[in-house]
Amino acid sequence: MKISQPQITNANAMEVLDEGLKALRQGDFIVDLSGVERIDSSAIAIALKWKQEAQKLGGDLKFIHASENLIKLSDLYNVSSLLMSSSKQ
Repeated sequence: MKISQPQITNANAMEVLDEGLKALRQGDFIVDLSGVERIDSSAIAIALKWKQEAQKLGGDLKFIHASENLIKLSDLYNVSSLLMSSSKQ
């Protein structure tokens, strides 16, 4: 799934979350973040929820083209090992 929003922030978190959940339920377990220019901590919460949902569905969620900011936030919240294993492609 390519994230269609240029930002993932509190302002659009529910919309982005729902977009991702729909894609996961259709079997798409690769999240392309190449178009995302701005994030806040909401992106971490969304990514964790997607990861949880993917596991329930039996899939292995991968993030590609993650921004440096997302990588830094995932390090800050000590969840990089859960989220960013495939972030730099």
